[in-house]
Amino acid sequence: MIRLFSIFRNIKNVETVLRFYVNHVFPVLHQFPGVIGTELHSVSEVSQDFPQELENVQLIFETHFESYEVFTQLLLSPAGNEIMKLMDENDIGDYYIYWTKVKRFAGVNPSSYSESPTTMNTDDVYQALASVEKSAKTLTEKEQIGALKILEELRTELNFMGFKKLN
Repeated sequence: MIRLFSIFRNIKNVETVLRFYVNHVFPVLHQFPGVIGTELHSVSEVSQDFPQELENVQLIFETHFESYEVFTQLLLSPAGNEIMKLMDENDIGDYYIYWTKVKRFAGVNPSSYSESPTTMNTDDVYQALASVEKSAKTLTEKEQIGALKILEELRTELNFMGFKKLN
């Protein structure tokens, strides 16, 4: 499973951001095949010594994708472009976006931990990148430039994560 975290801080009006997501982002995002759903986290600071970069985080949207392939297909699709355009055109506060590969650990003590398998293995990654590269050929020239930039960033991140054959 892949998760995309959209982290918002310094929001002028939380209700405005929520309405924006419910009325504009979710209708585009959640109609895309393979998007499982989105969880909303309202954030309250507990620690008193937060680093300045983490202060004033108010909302985290956590979107779940069935696979890495679905995630990359959305990024390069017209729906993905529409969502990015909506985010850029609306002044809804500072936001940062991160994606994660999920590994789940289970057990009651460190000696009995077992790592649950993830849905992303090396073959899945190679197939997803090939599919995305093929799909990118149907985009306009401007969209292709953006898609190739995203692919290069993904390759860099995947190489960092241990998928060495992606160049």
